[in-house]
Amino acid sequence: MAYSTITTTTATSTPTPQLSLRLATLSDLDACAAVSSLAYRDTVFYRWLCPHTSAFPEDFIGMWKRRHARVLADKHWFTVVCQELCPQDNTQKIVGVSEWQRNGKGKERVWETNGDVEAKDAAMKTLLASTTAIVNRAFSYERNDLLNAWGARHPSTPEADDPHWYLNLLAVDPAMQRRGIGEMLSRWGMDRAEREGLYVTLHATEEGGRLYRRLGFVVTGKLVRDIEGTTEGELDADGMRWSPTHDSRGDHGTPMS
Repeated sequence: MAYSTITTTTATSTPTPQLSLRLATLSDLDACAAVSSLAYRDTVFYRWLCPHTSAFPEDFIGMWKRRHARVLADKHWFTVVCQELCPQDNTQKIVGVSEWQRNGKGKERVWETNGDVEAKDAAMKTLLASTTAIVNRAFSYERNDLLNAWGARHPSTPEADDPHWYLNLLAVDPAMQRRGIGEMLSRWGMDRAEREGLYVTLHATEEGGRLYRRLGFVVTGKLVRDIEGTTEGELDADGMRWSPTHDSRGDHGTPMS
C-alpha cells in the first residue's frame, strides 16, 4: 500500500513518472541493495570501511543486501522504499530506501503494524543462514574491528528508552537526486512522530545535514569517531533532532494508518 504519492505533468500534459512510498518486502532486497550501494559507495565513511569496492563491486552490493535482509527480519524496524511508476509502460523501479525504528514506551503497539512479522522473520532467517559465511572482499575487517572497539568505548545513550523515532539510513539513487525523494522518505517517519507528539533523531554527514536542516532538524551534538588511523573529524557525524509542532506524550503507541 502506498503511503504518499507525487504526480507531475509536463507542459504537453504527458504524465511523468510518479513517486510513492510503501513498506519494503522480501522481493525488494536486490533493488534496495543496488540503491544503497550507489548512494553510499563514494561517501567518506564507506570509502574508509570498504576500501576495495572498486575491485569487488559485487561484494559491496552483497554486503548491502545482507544488511537490508537483517533489518527486514527485525520487527522493530521499518524499511520504507520510494518507487517510481512510469505511466507510459506501467513499470516500477525502487529509487530510494530508508530504515526507521520506533523506540521507547508504546513501541510494541507500533511494531504490530509492521506486516506479517512471523512469516517475514522465518523467510529472512532462511536467507541469512545461506549468506552469513560469505567473505566480503570489498570490506576491511581490520578497520571494522577498530570501529567495533570504538563502539565498545562509546555505548549507546539512554535516549533509546525515551519514546521517539530514529532514522538509521536514507539512500537515494544518485541519478534520482533533487526530485524530493529524500524529503519524502524523511517525512514518512516525521509524520508518524508528529501524530504521537514524539521527536526524531538521526546522525548526518555534512552532505545529508543540509536536507535535514531544511526539514527543521537541529544539531544536538557531535558523533566523534576518533578511530586509530583516521584524520581528525574524518568519520564524524552530527547528531540531529526534529521536534513536532505539538507534544502529546500521554498516549504513546498510536497505531499507524
